Amino acid sequence: METGSGLVFSAAEIRAKGALKAARPLDPASYAGLVDKPSAVKSACVELVFSVDGGSIFLEARASAELDLECARCAGIFPAGFTEPFDEVYEDTVESIDVCKPALEAIAVMVPMKPLCGAGCKGLCPVCGCDLNRRTCGCKMPEAPDETKKTGPFRALKRFKGKKDAK
Repeated sequence: METGSGLVFSAAEIRAKGALKAARPLDPASYAGLVDKPSAVKSACVELVFSVDGGSIFLEARASAELDLECARCAGIFPAGFTEPFDEVYEDTVESIDVCKPALEAIAVMVPMKPLCGAGCKGLCPVCGCDLNRRTCGCKMPEAPDETKKTGPFRALKRFKGKKDAK
């Protein structure tokens, strides 16, 4: 059906058939640089549909991944699944099509920069570090700084702005 291994396909074969559908798992070694902990990726695959129009080959694909992510607030590990579609167009001059890079880019787009185990995650206590989602602690939370007592080089500008607004 396709030439090569994994995610490399023969453009001549796709043109001869007029279309090609395939589903492939992604090799864990290939996405090692995309996530902080490659072991966090439980599974990843890509579904591909190639079609030919004129001399160009069109790819409609969908990358899916199941990951174990670390919550940015409480540092707990939680499972997350993502699916990201992507499209590519290959000119009639290509001999082989390697879809590994666009598939990996789609997975990289899926992973949130600050993953949360849930919208209501309370995070960790800033004093003792306990997970506030699991238990409460008796720590006294630090008070917010008093804006009137703040000092710094730009404090004078704030007073100047206040005088200007009063006029």
